[in-house]
Amino acid sequence: GVVTNEGIQPMVVMEWVDAQPLKAYIGHFINDGNVLRALANSFLSMVKDLHAHSLSHGDLQHGNILIKNSGEIVLVDYDSMYVPSLEGFTDEIKGLEGYQHKLRWTNEKLTPKADYFSELVIYTSLMALAKYPQLWEDLNMEDTETLLFSSADIDSDGTSSIFSILDADDELASLSNSLKDFMHCQTLNDLLPLEEVLRNPADGISTKWGDNGY
Repeated sequence: GVVTNEGIQPMVVMEWVDAQPLKAYIGHFINDGNVLRALANSFLSMVKDLHAHSLSHGDLQHGNILIKNSGEIVLVDYDSMYVPSLEGFTDEIKGLEGYQHKLRWTNEKLTPKADYFSELVIYTSLMALAKYPQLWEDLNMEDTETLLFSSADIDSDGTSSIFSILDADDELASLSNSLKDFMHCQTLNDLLPLEEVLRNPADGISTKWGDNGY
């Protein structure tokens, strides 16, 4: 390790990742919708792999997602991660505003479902930017600590202007509705993994029961 006046300190040697942070990559390809859609699909594949092993990163946001030139995604910063052997441990690192469900701030224990909300936020952001690249400049995303949604947007329970933009697009409306449904969940356990949300797009979780005759 490293010898200091306090004694020998441990160190971790990790592989160097030659990659760009998520926002830098998006900014470089902001006018190439095909690249951003491919990135969204890669992101979906990555989170499905995490779910298959009951893992969650715990702090999915632009600073912790690196993209190689090949488009391969690499996650960094694992101090908020959940693995099954950490069941029951305290959820101390809550993530970044604009990516997290508001219940995350009061959540007490690590959970494999910690990523479900931020997964949908990131995927929706990528799909929206692929269709509407002007949102990158309109929302000044390069200089913010969020993607498509600010913390105020999330606190709005789906009433802010960005949701009106998404709701007006047939392809994005289902993602918007699912995100709004997530915002009204009373516990993190009610959230769904991204692949299940995309498997059942419909009109969201709550609205699909609206006209069933009962």
